[in-house]
Amino acid sequence: MQIPENAKPYLQAVGGILFLALIIWWESKQPKFSCDAWAKSVKDDMEFGMILTKKENSNHSRNSDFYGIDINNKLTTEFHDGGGWISRNFDKFDIGDTIIKNKGEYTITIKRKGKTIPIYFECDRVYRDTIHLK
Repeated sequence: MQIPENAKPYLQAVGGILFLALIIWWESKQPKFSCDAWAKSVKDDMEFGMILTKKENSNHSRNSDFYGIDINNKLTTEFHDGGGWISRNFDKFDIGDTIIKNKGEYTITIKRKGKTIPIYFECDRVYRDTIHLK
């Protein structure tokens, strides 16, 4: 079957439109990112307590890595976050701090020589616990 030369641009346009429609359809089927869902997983699933002995944030990226001594069992432990919310507050954490993230809370609490510093979870807005400091 021979396609006339003057029909080729129309076929290309139709093919492009179909391709674009396929992409739009595919994107509509993908789960959308939700700050509320992420916040819920931070609140419900994340838990740690350590005395900070080392911290890393290579090239000021979204990744934050904390190493320390578990406050409950005194074993070495580590915590890694790639979401970026901790890296925005990275400089607030000092070696020797006790850092605690309890299940059921959005907040990481830094305890340091008579001070308590809350680090609130952030994603499009600040998520605060009803009672965040104990």
